[in-house]
Amino acid sequence: MRQLCCILALLTIQACKHDGTDHSKDAHQSAEIEDELVSSEKGLIWHYDDEFEASQQDIYERWLTDVHEACTVTLGEYPFDMNVHFHKSSNRSVPVSFGHTRRNEFNELHFYVNPEATYDELIADWTAQHEMSHHSIPFVGKKFQWFSEGYATYMSRRIMILQGFYTEESFDSLYLNNIIDKKRFYSDSTLTFSEASAKLFKQSNYGAVYWAGSGFFYKADQLLQEHHNMRMEDVIKKYQDCCRLKDKNYRSVIRSFDEIINSDIFSTLSDQYTLAPCTEVMAAFN
Repeated sequence: MRQLCCILALLTIQACKHDGTDHSKDAHQSAEIEDELVSSEKGLIWHYDDEFEASQQDIYERWLTDVHEACTVTLGEYPFDMNVHFHKSSNRSVPVSFGHTRRNEFNELHFYVNPEATYDELIADWTAQHEMSHHSIPFVGKKFQWFSEGYATYMSRRIMILQGFYTEESFDSLYLNNIIDKKRFYSDSTLTFSEASAKLFKQSNYGAVYWAGSGFFYKADQLLQEHHNMRMEDVIKKYQDCCRLKDKNYRSVIRSFDEIINSDIFSTLSDQYTLAPCTEVMAAFN
């Protein structure tokens, strides 16, 4: 049912260098072992870095194929294949205990999965949508990690609306309530939002940054609807087509977003999040 990729491809994958890495949950290490490479459809290439039963592999591949299709409908066609790595998690309390991306030349996705998880449990989890969202924009650097994680946090549930897990109303309530809840971590008026987020990352308070960072896109989405009759995902569909492979940093992404809508919505928001006091930024949410 599955065919092994050629030995040359295996050696190339193992020799690759990693650059930006995004974390959606607390990371835990795993020993590197020779992985099984198998071919796939839908722009996904499967890598089993741990041993899984064939029945488990069928579930995982169905899960991520369905998520990838939802991502493509919501965010547009990705201009590359993605290499998906499966790792066995010892955590049986959740279907996916950890996920991360490596936006290198192989466009990697890594998932630490519960070998007992069912398809229904996996498809309802947000990790895959979060990580695949990361791949729709380039790595923008550690300094702007709040932007990258806020983006993936916001777009993950936009994708899950299409999948039927949220309505527009429940989505709006979820994000507004969580953003407001995280205002308490942005109470130092001497720090910009970007500076406060960097401090929170050092304290391992990832959830605060993820949800507060999603506020950038929550606000952008409101402005896009009010002034351009479009949604954030409409911008990303155009972005994937025109600019995903050419942009290399935060400033170029912001510039491309503005050019797509022929407006300065994103650069104006960027100035607020990188220059204004974080208290002023968060005061916009009530």
